[in-house]
Amino acid sequence: MTNAGSQALEAERRNLRIERSTAFLRRRFPDRIAHLGDGDLEEYTTAHFAGMARGGLVSEQDQLSALAPAIYWGQSWWDDDMPASMLSHGGHWEGPATPRAFLSRCLTGLEIWHKAMRADLENRNRVATLMQSLYSDQRAIAARGTDPHVWCAEFAPAIWSLMDEKARHNHTTQAVRSAARVLPSFQDGILFACIGLVLGVNFAQNPLYPQFARALAGEEPDGASSRPEAGADARRLALGQALVAYWKQIEGEPEQ
Repeated sequence: MTNAGSQALEAERRNLRIERSTAFLRRRFPDRIAHLGDGDLEEYTTAHFAGMARGGLVSEQDQLSALAPAIYWGQSWWDDDMPASMLSHGGHWEGPATPRAFLSRCLTGLEIWHKAMRADLENRNRVATLMQSLYSDQRAIAARGTDPHVWCAEFAPAIWSLMDEKARHNHTTQAVRSAARVLPSFQDGILFACIGLVLGVNFAQNPLYPQFARALAGEEPDGASSRPEAGADARRLALGQALVAYWKQIEGEPEQ
């Protein structure tokens, strides 16, 4: 076979793999990705496969399996502390592992995390009220202080209890740093830390959620126009509206 023929065959295999993976995502996570068009989803899965290959997962089946933690924890989950922390806490971690064994353990961790997440979000009015009080209730701030750890522990107690101190520290530090790039107040860092527990710590940069990036960039929800003059309050409001809309989108999500 000529070099051109080999390249064409490889391109065809890659395209078929992308088609299978997008079909898998539409079937397995319909509510989580309902806002993404086919082109966006193909771009997302292409980046996912490339990242997993760099991490040592080369088989299509392994890379498909790795889509589940990527959907829930973000594409950077492979390098995050949360999976290992949860498994260690539950007695399932056994030290260093091959990429495939690491994936298997993380899928176990995902089951543990998902059960905790459902418990934490069972009363959505509770978490919504807590986040509203962060910006509007000085008594709530006076009672809880400005430490993201305190707010995270109340926002998602079941998930928080699965994380060790190192993972908690790294999570809140990363979230506060991410928030500071786009919004100025300490409340924003707390918001990012809390939401990051259920959407992944890098949710605002996650290509799975382009609506959040648009809100923080001062763009209209449809991405057709921008509002470069949008100040922090306007961008914060737009992010809140995007989060509420997404919350409603996944409200009827079935158990995985």
